[in-house]
Amino acid sequence: DTSLVQPTGTSRFLDVSLTRFACMPVCLRTVALTALGVTAGVAVGVALAPASVVGSTLVTAAVPATYLFGIPWSFLQLSAATAAVYAPVYAATTATLTACGVVGAALGGAAGTTVSFLFNSRPCHAPGPTEEDRSREQQAMQAVEHARDMERRALAAEQAVDIVTQAREEAERNLEVAQERIRSAEEDQRQYPIPPYLRSACESGQVNIAITGHSGVGKSSFINTLRRMRKNDPGYARVGVNETTMEPTMFAFPKSIGIMRRISAHVLERFQRGESPDPTEGGVQVGDRITAQLPDDPEHDGRPSEVIRLEGNAVEVRYEDGVTKTVPRSAVRGIFADAKIWDLPGAGTPRFPQGTYVKDMGLRYFDMVVLITAERFTEAERLLKDELDHWNVPYFLVRSKADVSVTSMIDEEADCQEEELSAEQKQEIKRKTVEDIKAHFAEAYGMDLVYVLSTQPKFRDDYDFQQLERDMVFALMTVRGVSMERECPMCLETYADLAGGSTAGTRQRVGPCGHTCCETCLGGLRARGSVCPTCRSPLEGA
Repeated sequence: DTSLVQPTGTSRFLDVSLTRFACMPVCLRTVALTALGVTAGVAVGVALAPASVVGSTLVTAAVPATYLFGIPWSFLQLSAATAAVYAPVYAATTATLTACGVVGAALGGAAGTTVSFLFNSRPCHAPGPTEEDRSREQQAMQAVEHARDMERRALAAEQAVDIVTQAREEAERNLEVAQERIRSAEEDQRQYPIPPYLRSACESGQVNIAITGHSGVGKSSFINTLRRMRKNDPGYARVGVNETTMEPTMFAFPKSIGIMRRISAHVLERFQRGESPDPTEGGVQVGDRITAQLPDDPEHDGRPSEVIRLEGNAVEVRYEDGVTKTVPRSAVRGIFADAKIWDLPGAGTPRFPQGTYVKDMGLRYFDMVVLITAERFTEAERLLKDELDHWNVPYFLVRSKADVSVTSMIDEEADCQEEELSAEQKQEIKRKTVEDIKAHFAEAYGMDLVYVLSTQPKFRDDYDFQQLERDMVFALMTVRGVSMERECPMCLETYADLAGGSTAGTRQRVGPCGHTCCETCLGGLRARGSVCPTCRSPLEGA
């Protein structure tokens, strides 16, 4: 039994087949496109084809290039026209197309490439430049350097000067856009600095989940239930209605429970080929906590263990019972991430006013926020919800102590009937009570998605707790940059309509927002009358 057993981890790349060429280093793209340009130039020079044929051929060839290599269409039209003019002259045509190849590679780098991260080291909504911003700036700087170098060569050779000058100007504009984005993000970070208590947690790249709400709403019980902790377990959050959280308090997941990223199909393929990808690519390292598929060892199959040694295409692990085993890398199914839960003081008090609460608590740096109440949300909490919406911070509205409300309604109905209620009657009262609670929040506060649950272990699976966990996992995948291209973001399986697809079903659009998931998961969303898990907008046709 694991909590939030789904993906996380450090930064790593997915294999995106349609963008392999674009993901190459600029130098390799330069070599490849230069070779293409030289080859085309030689062919044209030898054939001495009419200018019209040359122009049409180059324009036709440019169409797939615009999609595969990210070269602007207008640039290719211009290069084709220029090549047509110089077609009768072998040397000039060769030089022009060679320049086009090099500059095209530079422009492809300047425009950026489609690189999908499985997990980034920070939430995408956190203030400050993202890894993608830094990568885009670096690519733009390299593109400018290449474009300037080619302009110097073109000026010296007095050939294709207009083309390379245009390419250099476009590369410089792309660099300015990338740098302006970084400057804006840095200014945002200065306005919303990381609070001192959260700095080391953010810098380490760990997953951070904020739990907020006023005293007595069940925050401590929720934190314990989320971590599957019992009263006598080390690290158990003390429960007491008279206790008030005055400072942010951090709680860790126990060793056998936590947030875990699934090993992607791409990494598994590399394992099976005998390769050993490093941790930044999704591999394992000494000290990682993992689970492995061991059908021949039911006692340890799927159980958490710690990697103590790497042995080529295998890893040596130690289980909690002290047993050590050597397992093949291809058997590894998940790696636990470093994740922490934070119990935060409630908003709207003299010490923690709502107006500065997001900044004081650093909520924009958390992967997600859970707002808990036992009865109703205060005005300060409703304003906090609106502010989280503004900053695109994922949040979950939780109404706790559902079991108390249901028991109260059952007792009230039993008093009216003066007899013991049947199991069917109790179940109907439970259903109606939960339905009424959700309707109240929707009508009174405009909150259409509120998770009604109980944090008592025996009632954990009776209400919305499991659904909340699944939605929290999906939110985590989204803010840490999980690729939505090949894998369904809900079940994490490869789409059936893609190469290597299996049980996920075909890719389907969730709603007008454009987000996607597989047809199987979409059917579940519709059956529950849910909304898009990414942006909470209505489903298609709703």
